Amino acid sequence: MAKVPAFPAGEGLFPEEPPLVASPDFGHWVLQGVLWGLLAITAGFVLTGCVHTIKVIIEYYR
Repeated sequence: MAKVPAFPAGEGLFPEEPPLVASPDFGHWVLQGVLWGLLAITAGFVLTGCVHTIKVIIEYYR
């Protein structure tokens, strides 16, 4: 005798969560990840430039 699943067919344990497949919203998450990455890289360059500028100013007035 086959076992009957505890939940109806087509539903998982947490039916309110979307399935972990390429959904229509998946591209949005990829784009958001790319944009956050670019922002982090840009912030790194800006902070590096600021630190370098401060070092140059300190050396100039030393």
